[in-house]
Amino acid sequence: MSDATTTYDIEETLTKFGFGKSDIAKVQNGQVVNIAGDTLTDRDLATMIAFKVDNAKMDAFDKIFLESPHKQESDDTIQQMVVDSTTEGDGNLMFETVKLLPKECVSDVMKLYTTFKGGDDLNLSAEEIDMFQGLGKKATQAQIEDVLGKVLQGRFMEYQQRGLEGMSPYRRSKNKDFYPGQELLKKTQKSKLLHQHAKEFGSYIESWPNGSDPNNNAKETFGWMNFNIDDKPSIALYHRIIWTDTKRNTKFLMHRTYYVSIGHNSVQQVGFAVPVSDNGILLGFSSRTSTDKVTGFGGSAKRAIGSRIMGGRIAQNMEALRKLSSPTSKEH
Repeated sequence: MSDATTTYDIEETLTKFGFGKSDIAKVQNGQVVNIAGDTLTDRDLATMIAFKVDNAKMDAFDKIFLESPHKQESDDTIQQMVVDSTTEGDGNLMFETVKLLPKECVSDVMKLYTTFKGGDDLNLSAEEIDMFQGLGKKATQAQIEDVLGKVLQGRFMEYQQRGLEGMSPYRRSKNKDFYPGQELLKKTQKSKLLHQHAKEFGSYIESWPNGSDPNNNAKETFGWMNFNIDDKPSIALYHRIIWTDTKRNTKFLMHRTYYVSIGHNSVQQVGFAVPVSDNGILLGFSSRTSTDKVTGFGGSAKRAIGSRIMGGRIAQNMEALRKLSSPTSKEH
């Protein structure tokens, strides 16, 4: 039976996901809390985030957290943002507006794209490298942006059609490729939250786009964001799913950045939202970022430091988004 009146105990819920008493107390007192997560690969930065929002109902969760018009305001690194809620996979996500930003970086980034032959400065397949090199060293900014748009369109379509298995690799050296889709699939398969608490949802996203959803539990959004990362444009293609479990009065979520042009390899966030007794919502999620910068000598220490920095940054963004999206804010 469905029970829309079910509420959850914050301490009991967060204890299941590894939060200690002091951190749970901070969540109960209204803080956004981040703790270190277990890393799953030698490229993995892992953190867990938890916070609650007062006077917010479950039916407002989708709009507040995943479709908020304030997302760009809450993260000052976002330069461009395009969202399309079309789920038919017909390629309606537009890339004509993608730009090399900020303006100060344009000449350096243009040179990078037209001379790149492999490595970790860009995430491009061998075929995509050929597309840029085909422009020649005298290519204009408009020409480079046009090819970049085509690369993004191709990445979007291959993900739509074949999911993680269809993702082209990144060319790292002459005879070495990195497969971001395979790493994301491994993280999905090893997610304790999915397999212990959200089996149907876990199966759905692991098998996407061929997962089973007979009860239409999934609401999906696709989009792209252009971030300013170290004064370079890092363009991320993302896929979000909100899975509504009416029997348990719970929502599960996945935010998957399945392609990133510069800076890191991918990001996957998996979490939940449940109503709590004080007329609010408790949100908890794990965030995993894949980056080549924490491999090799001293990798364990690099991952620990990187995870702390990443967790702090996400917590800041969540706090800003929570305040901007609050039902009690002056704008609402």
